[in-house]
Amino acid sequence: MSLKHYTAMTPKMPVKEKAGFAAFSASNNIVYQFKSLYYMFFLTNVLGISIGLAGTVFAIG
Repeated sequence: MSLKHYTAMTPKMPVKEKAGFAAFSASNNIVYQFKSLYYMFFLTNVLGISIGLAGTVFAIG
């Protein structure tokens, strides 16, 4: 059987569903950025470690 003439019959994703995925991804990213910002603030201002060390800690874990 040749795959030369085979076409996938996958339905197109509706625009509303695409928008839903995009909205969820954007909101999830915003939450992650606020957590990251607070974590960096906590490491540098509350614990008093240097910015370079805080960046290293953030990158590792």
